[in-house]
Amino acid sequence: MEDLITCSICFDVFVEPKQLECRHSFCRVCLQTMASKTPEATKIACPKCRYEQAIPTGGIKALSNNRDLITVIEVLNQKGPVGSTLKGACQVCSMEDNLQACEHCDKSICPLCKEKHLKHFKDDVETLLTRLKTETDLRLSALEEATDSLKPMKDALNRKIDDAFEDIKGCLKQREASLIEDIDKEASKQLKKSEEKQKEKDSKINDMTEYLNCVRAMIGEESNNANIDALLNIKANLFAYVQDLSKMQSEQTYGVINVSFEDEALKTAISKYGVLKKQDMEEGAVGGQESDEDGDEEEDGDDSEGSFTSERSEVADMADFGEVQQNDLMISTQGVIREPLKIVGKRGKHPGCFSLPSGITVSPVNGNIVVSDNHNNRIQIFDVHGNFINMFGRKGRKVGQFQKPRGVAVNMRGQIIVADSHNNRVQVFNQHGRFEHMFGKHGMEFGLFRNPAGLAVDKYGNIFVCDERNHRVQVFRSDGTFLRILAARNTGVFYPSHIAIDKNGVVIVTGSNNRAILIFSHEGQRINAIRFEDMKSSKGVALNNNDGSFYVADSANCRVLKFDGKKTTVLGTLGSDAGYFNKCMDVALTHNGSRLVVADCFNNRLQIFQLPF
Repeated sequence: MEDLITCSICFDVFVEPKQLECRHSFCRVCLQTMASKTPEATKIACPKCRYEQAIPTGGIKALSNNRDLITVIEVLNQKGPVGSTLKGACQVCSMEDNLQACEHCDKSICPLCKEKHLKHFKDDVETLLTRLKTETDLRLSALEEATDSLKPMKDALNRKIDDAFEDIKGCLKQREASLIEDIDKEASKQLKKSEEKQKEKDSKINDMTEYLNCVRAMIGEESNNANIDALLNIKANLFAYVQDLSKMQSEQTYGVINVSFEDEALKTAISKYGVLKKQDMEEGAVGGQESDEDGDEEEDGDDSEGSFTSERSEVADMADFGEVQQNDLMISTQGVIREPLKIVGKRGKHPGCFSLPSGITVSPVNGNIVVSDNHNNRIQIFDVHGNFINMFGRKGRKVGQFQKPRGVAVNMRGQIIVADSHNNRVQVFNQHGRFEHMFGKHGMEFGLFRNPAGLAVDKYGNIFVCDERNHRVQVFRSDGTFLRILAARNTGVFYPSHIAIDKNGVVIVTGSNNRAILIFSHEGQRINAIRFEDMKSSKGVALNNNDGSFYVADSANCRVLKFDGKKTTVLGTLGSDAGYFNKCMDVALTHNGSRLVVADCFNNRLQIFQLPF
């Protein structure tokens, strides 16, 4: 016990014990004496372990007090000075001897009983210290985890702000172009009217000039034999021409074009755009279930995160989408629960485990299931039965590395195509995961991306990419050459997230904020929009070329919808048991259409179901 409360510098009971970062403690005066030997020093070395730490601004006095030691010493002092001699019989063995006050209790004990008696106290103190160390380590670990999460959170928020203002800039650019186009059209219309008026004036002036020439000739010939009535008629005609000429001079040949802006209202709205919301650490647990709120996590987002689960305003969606067309279908739905054939994976970083699986596809070459493991920043490959085969990729910005991969597709050559969402590019690998080439970067121009999401490949090998935050679907050749824009906001596309193409080239697009499933021809003409009554967020879509039906992941409602043209069947609801989902993000069919694979995102697993269900 004496070792516990004794300073290893002065070998006396601690006086104002100060604790260093290495957790060794010494008297304040002892440490000040050490520090005074080198006044210019900015660091002090622990006398025990030689760990160096910076001397705080306030000097040795500013170091942390070891409150545990201070409490122990105070308790011992209340029970008598350590080592003080008492008189009487030992309260343990009842023998008289030179007694001392026990540092552990109020008993007076002899030197023979002291060691055994104090062992219990030492054990209690050791237990207390172990508990304190465990609690301290846990709290430090939680604090370090929270501190480590601050930079990614800051980066995700910065990306979210950048994306939000990029959207605003894009809207302003579109409005600018629209105004300029309107002005050009109006100016062209006014110019055409002006030219027509000018032709009319030129015609009248020519008529007057010819009449004047005739009058001059007639007056010259009949100056001596002028007919008064003819002269009066000529005068009246000339007067009428003068009036017409006066009207033409005062008549404006074009209208006035102007444009006005409600500057103050817009500036006020911009000054209030975006609201900062914060939550103290005490208000919520450190860590917990990851999400993309990439953000975006990201979903979206994250993203986050980018991210892909971020909630977005529905006002813009409805404004762009317009009224329900006559060929839109309003379908009421009821759900059923089915036992899956197999559940693949759990939360983790080991092969076969997941952290928010967000995209799946089935290879048309070998039937393997390819999965984008979003928060583990990798691609995993399983056979048709769900057995792990291979994985590739890690977090980074270099070739072959990923930042929150989203959509995946496999073409007839077996190439694996990945939407590397937060790197704003598409990467292409061979069937074994070896990098081949990539295309795209961040931007709003044709061929550039802002968070590419879902992917699909047509029978010609062309790659269709959901350019989520640019609100469009872009088409590229297999080598990454830009071809065209398939669809954009003007056809109802808003935050497109997933895409599928049937054997006839018909394209189906879903999106985070679209309650409808948009159907386009291969050339981009909108054919139909199927709207489910209570759908909140349509995500992954899979087509069954055998019977023309398709499956859609209704992510927010945690279910999968099957539509065959006549009726709708619903699979699953919110839960973590087998057959239940928590944010199902994508679906895929095996190449023979006999099994359905679901990316059960927040449950960090795949579920494989036998069809029909």
